[in-house]
Amino acid sequence: MENDKEDSYAICNSILFTIENGKSAQYIHSKYNMGVISGRNIILKPFEMLFLYYRNRLKPVNPFYNDSLTLINTLFEENDLYMWRVYLDLKNEGSKISIENECLIISKKNEKLSVKRIIYPIREKSRIDGSWLISISGQNIASVDDDGDITYYTTNTVNLEGNNTPELPSVTPVKIGGRGIHTKDMKPDWMGDHLEDLVILSEGEMNYINGIENSDPVSRVYRKLISSGLIVKTGFKYGCNFRAYKGSMDDHSDFLIHVLEGENEWYEISRAVRLAASVRKEMIFAMIQDETCHFIRIRRIKNIQEMNLRD
Repeated sequence: MENDKEDSYAICNSILFTIENGKSAQYIHSKYNMGVISGRNIILKPFEMLFLYYRNRLKPVNPFYNDSLTLINTLFEENDLYMWRVYLDLKNEGSKISIENECLIISKKNEKLSVKRIIYPIREKSRIDGSWLISISGQNIASVDDDGDITYYTTNTVNLEGNNTPELPSVTPVKIGGRGIHTKDMKPDWMGDHLEDLVILSEGEMNYINGIENSDPVSRVYRKLISSGLIVKTGFKYGCNFRAYKGSMDDHSDFLIHVLEGENEWYEISRAVRLAASVRKEMIFAMIQDETCHFIRIRRIKNIQEMNLRD
C-alpha cells in the first residue's frame, strides 16, 4: 500500500506532479472533489492543479515548472485568469466544480449531483449582447472587476403583467413639436404630463393612442408592456427607458426596464442592477429576438445558496 502511494502522480496537460506527504491520487480525488482517477494517478485540469499547487499538495517533477508564473503561462489560455479567480472563490467554499467551455458548474457537498449551479464568469470590461443574456437565462453570472472583487448575479426570464386595461381617448391628440396635447379628461389618466387643463403626451404615448406601430425596439417594448396591463412611464431619472407599475401609481413602481440593442458594456448593466436594488425595484432588460419581446431580470446576490439551480 505504501508503494502505491509513492507511485501516485498527478498529471495536468502532460506535466507530471508528485503528490506531497505520501498521499494517494484517490485521497486527492476524495478530499478535494476533483480530477479523474486513471490507475494509480489522477488527471487534473489546470485550475484544479493550481488550486492544489498553492496548497502544497503537488510538486512538479520537472523543476522548470516549480513556480506558479511558469505554470500559469504554460497552462492557462488568454481568458483563464478571471475564470480562475471565480473558481478559487467557489472552491474555497468547498464546492465541487467542473469546467465546461465558458462556464463553471458547481455543486455543494451533500447535495444531489443532479442539481447544478451554472456560473458564467465575465470581466468588468466585457461587452454583453442581449441574445447572450437570453441564452443563459435561469443561470448565474460572476462579475470580476480589475481588483479581483467578485459579484454574483442571477438571470431569469420573466413575464411582466399588471392589472390595468388602458382606455383609449375618443379624440385624437393634437401634435405639436413631436409631442401630443389632449384635454385633461383624457383616458387613460396616467398617461402624459398633466398641466393645468391640458395633458402633454410623450411621442411614445401619442403613437400608442394613434395606433402608430413603429418597429424600433423601444417602441415595440413599450407597446408590449402596456398590452400586458402595466402602467408605463419614463425611466429617465433612473437612467433607463421605462419604469412600470403593476397596479396603481399611488404605489412605488415595481420595475425598471431598459431596452438592450446590440452589444452593451457590462459595467452599465451591473450599475443599473445596483441602482434598482438601492430603490427597491426589479431591474428588467428587454430585448427583441425572433420578433419576440424577451424580458430578463438580473439580480445581485450575496452567496451560493441564492444562485439559480438547474437539473
